[in-house]
Amino acid sequence: MDVAASIAGIVSLGIQVTQSLVDYYTAYNSREADVAYTAKKLNRLLDMLKNLCSLFGDRKFLPDEQDLLKTIESAIQDCKECIDELQSQWRKFKDNSTSGIRAKARTAARKLEYPFRRSTLEALDEAVNEIAFHLSLALQILQQDTIDRVQNDTEEIKTMLELVRANQISSDIHETYERMLFNISGESKEGADVNAQGGRYGNALQAASAGGHEKILQLLLGKGVDVNTQGGFYGNALQAASAGGHEKILQLLLGKGVDVNTQGGFYGNALQAASVEGHEKIVQLLLGKGADAKARSGL
Repeated sequence: MDVAASIAGIVSLGIQVTQSLVDYYTAYNSREADVAYTAKKLNRLLDMLKNLCSLFGDRKFLPDEQDLLKTIESAIQDCKECIDELQSQWRKFKDNSTSGIRAKARTAARKLEYPFRRSTLEALDEAVNEIAFHLSLALQILQQDTIDRVQNDTEEIKTMLELVRANQISSDIHETYERMLFNISGESKEGADVNAQGGRYGNALQAASAGGHEKILQLLLGKGVDVNTQGGFYGNALQAASAGGHEKILQLLLGKGVDVNTQGGFYGNALQAASVEGHEKIVQLLLGKGADAKARSGL
């Protein structure tokens, strides 16, 4: 069993056992302070377990994050003994439930039952406190790593850079990509900003559209780039794709709801760019999407 599966198994068991205990005490709707207190702590523990399960389930761990994963596993493994203790208590509760039906009918006798004894409640509280401590550590590690989640984008950024190099992209386009990938401000390199502005083409989306770089465009779209962003030589990505006659790029942009009549840039609009450059298929595609043939050009 790998590390991730081991963590998921322990957390899943914790949720199952804690939920059973919460349901058990909630069913009695006890007004006794010590019982209500234990039930409240169990509910909080259940929330923590579910939160960890959600964070862990959504998190994509990279190959170079195995040390992080092992640190989290260590914290979760420290919970295992206490979760086993809760499970053992729950089994005793179930045994008590089948053998003490008549006793449960008598409120005065309830305190004598195993689940409601002070010693039982104290044991539960101690186990819950221990689990909560280690879960808090695991949650802090995960949340801190989420803050540093630039690492989670590293694979895509590396892929994009490899595509840039492999396609021998011109220096102008390469510069625009770098601005997006590293959000260059002076000499500082902060987190990647897919809408970063700068360079001849204004932004990475327009650079990818002008160069017909489909894979890079798909990566940008997947990261939520603004398809209608303005700036650069062509004014917008649609005009850049139209001028270059890049049909697949155009279709990808249109599929994301780009405005076909956006004005600006060297040609004035996408339809004019396609017309001037003689790209008949692009012209027909734009007209079919509602491009205004009477719009004034930029030339």
